[in-house]
Amino acid sequence: MTYQQGNSSKIAAGQTKAVFSETHIDAINQVVGILRLNYHNQFLAAFKDDQTLTHMRRLWAESLQCFEADIILKAVKKLINNSEYLPTLFKMQQFCRRELFAAHDLPGVRAAYVEACNAPTPRAAFKWSNPIVYHAGSATGWHLIASETEQKVLPIFTQHYESWCQKVVEGEFIPAPEVKELPSEISQPLSKAEQLENMKALKKKLNMS
Repeated sequence: MTYQQGNSSKIAAGQTKAVFSETHIDAINQVVGILRLNYHNQFLAAFKDDQTLTHMRRLWAESLQCFEADIILKAVKKLINNSEYLPTLFKMQQFCRRELFAAHDLPGVRAAYVEACNAPTPRAAFKWSNPIVYHAGSATGWHLIASETEQKVLPIFTQHYESWCQKVVEGEFIPAPEVKELPSEISQPLSKAEQLENMKALKKKLNMS
C-alpha cells in the first residue's frame, strides 16, 4: 500500500494493493485525525515527522485489521473519553474488543465480574446473563473470586472472560453450565442410639458378642 505524503500524511485509499479495504483505510485516517485533535501537543510530540506518522498509520492499520470500521470508530470515541493521555495501540485494541463483544450483546467485563462475585451457590443453577460469565468464573476459580481482592482477581477474570467472548464472536456454541440433579432420596444420619444398635447387631452377626 502507498501513502500520501505531506502535512496530512493520509493513507491513500485509491492506491492500495488490496491489502486493506478503503473503508478500513478511511477508519484509520479518522482515528488519527481524532487522536491529533484531542491530544494535540502529545500527538505532535510522539509523531514529529511524516515518516514516523506513516509508520504509525501502517502499524495501526495492520493491527486493527481484524475489526470492522464501525467498531474501530466506536472504540476510539469511547477511548478519548476515558484517557487523559495519548492512548497506545494496545489500549486501542482493548477498546475495540470491548466494542466487538458489545455488538454481540455480551456483558462488559466489569458487569460480568460483579455478576460472578454475587452469584449464589450452587452457581451452575444460577440464572446467568450469559453462560460465558459462569465459564469465566469457573476458569478463574470460585474460591479465588470469593477470597481475594478485585485488584488481584479482575485481571485474571478478564483474561478468561475475553477468551470466552472471542469464542462467541467466532460462532462457537457455548453450553449452559451443567446442573447436577439432587438424589431423589436423601438419607438422614443415624442417631447415636441407632448407630449403637447397628453395631450390636453387626457384632452378633459376626459372633463377636
